[in-house]
Amino acid sequence: IDIFPDARKSCDKFSNLKSANYLPYVMAARYAKENKLNECLVLNVHERIADATIANVFLLKDGAMITPRLSEGCVNGVMRRYLIENIEVEEKEILENDLQEADEVFLTNAISGIRWVKSFRDKSYADLRTKKIYKELIQTISR
Repeated sequence: IDIFPDARKSCDKFSNLKSANYLPYVMAARYAKENKLNECLVLNVHERIADATIANVFLLKDGAMITPRLSEGCVNGVMRRYLIENIEVEEKEILENDLQEADEVFLTNAISGIRWVKSFRDKSYADLRTKKIYKELIQTISR
């Protein structure tokens, strides 16, 4: 993954709604494809991570699971809400530097569930805890 450099997402009362007609997401997805990336992250107007083109972002660092607050402009996704309600998740601001310091990163949405991120620029991530969270999610859903 990488960060889409050409647009910033607002942090208003409409930013948490997913719309299929949102130009920054479309342009970020195009940027990802042109740069041979699997996904691109979208920044908010404060230069912090909001979300990805089709997913919410989660970091694992020093045992904590972190995702942006809704006030950061991220979409209020179904899988994001599910994880917050069922696993201890810290909602806070995420900066580009946090991606460099994270132990693991994964993306979530209702269609693909959890997708592990292998790398951000020159930083590679483990997938140990992400695999465990994924397995727990599958067990919970299949009950």
